[in-house]
Amino acid sequence: MKNALGGLAEGDSYFGRQAEEQQVWEWIDTTGANILLLAPRRVGKTSFMKRLELNGPDRGIPAVFVTLAGAASVAEVLSVLEATLDNSRLSQIRRAGKAWAPSNVQAEVPGLKVSVGGVGGGSGAQARIERALVGWSSRRLVLVDELPICVQSILARERAEGERFLHWFRALRQTHPSTRWLLAGSIGLDQVVQREKMSDTINDLHPYYDFGEFDRSTAAAYLHALAAGTALPLGPTLVEEMLNRVGWLIPFHLAKYFERVRVHCTNARRSPDHRALEEAWTTMLADHHAFRWWDERLSRLYGKDGERHSQLILAACAKNPNGARAGDLKRVLSSACQEPGDRLQELLPILCTDGYLVHVSDRYRFRSNTVKEYWLRRGTK
Repeated sequence: MKNALGGLAEGDSYFGRQAEEQQVWEWIDTTGANILLLAPRRVGKTSFMKRLELNGPDRGIPAVFVTLAGAASVAEVLSVLEATLDNSRLSQIRRAGKAWAPSNVQAEVPGLKVSVGGVGGGSGAQARIERALVGWSSRRLVLVDELPICVQSILARERAEGERFLHWFRALRQTHPSTRWLLAGSIGLDQVVQREKMSDTINDLHPYYDFGEFDRSTAAAYLHALAAGTALPLGPTLVEEMLNRVGWLIPFHLAKYFERVRVHCTNARRSPDHRALEEAWTTMLADHHAFRWWDERLSRLYGKDGERHSQLILAACAKNPNGARAGDLKRVLSSACQEPGDRLQELLPILCTDGYLVHVSDRYRFRSNTVKEYWLRRGTK
């Protein structure tokens, strides 16, 4: 098995998630649900959606994946959707038996794989999208990635336009039952619309909350498969030690830790043992590059004040092995803002949805032991 190292896991790099796939197909088959995939970053959502796209035809449901990464306006979103839902392109998919890859059109938006040129205003593009869906007589599945960040950006720039789009998109989903949708992204769409008091725009979506870490047996099998693919002698005892260190058993952290162990042992020309695992762990946590997106995300999505306040919350939660109570976090914020209680109520749900924290009993603690250990070593900025 190949190690995707945080990239898109396809082919030999894809592992597990059979139960999660089956759950999605059952919802589509039995209820015709449109699904909102709610999960933190780095759990493998995009790889999972690409696998659904690949396996859709075998289930009798042709599927197409599209990412909205880089889109920041309604016009850009409609351009991507129009290109994706075009009947002729889906006919080509069906005939070729493969997923659509829009590599033959020019990108005009950073991160976008389709052209925004030639597409008219919102109403024209919306009408063309609706006409395309009317022509579908059998079921299709459209998998849309990175919608929440896109919606957040639109609402920040032009709230009214964003709200009109969200209502239109909901009506589109409801009036074309042959088209099923699975929406996902690196932040929770539910949190985005809730903050703007627009939750009614997604009340038709069935939330999928349970897509997260591997269970322990799957995580162990994953490490054994990686070891077999590299001929690294990694016995059950060492695998258990690695699982205990990682804590939150998502493929990204498991793959990163495994690679550190492999490189460390290869360079030292030694077999894995307790000391090698410990040294590789320390080296990994000292590599700011490997975890910097946890830092950058606070600045990019939370704003300057949100970043500063979140840093204080996270530092307090990292220092105590059992986490911190809401009252303790309120006191921490009291020196940084005028309404610490309101600010805490705003930030804690976001930090939990984003995968930083989890609420257990009466405390908030880091969801991932890996990230917590990194946070302790990096210090408070």
